Amino acid sequence: MTKKICSVCGNQIMIPFGDYPYKTCRECREKDRYYRQSRGRKPKREAKDKLSETVIEIEEYNKKHGTNYTYGRYMAAKEHGWLK
Repeated sequence: MTKKICSVCGNQIMIPFGDYPYKTCRECREKDRYYRQSRGRKPKREAKDKLSETVIEIEEYNKKHGTNYTYGRYMAAKEHGWLK
């Protein structure tokens, strides 16, 4: 058995030899697992909002100039400076 100190709460933990070298005690790992499961995965709102703004920008450009750019073609044209 190896004695270690939990990196979260500071309690002393005993780890059997050959076992995975945990850095936290069992209680802290269970709390962390419960917290991760309960909150779920947060959506990346910033990237989604930026994409929505770009799509709206493309639609406006297509209406104004009578074009039919897709997202990929619009971004390539914008990168190369080909847009009017």
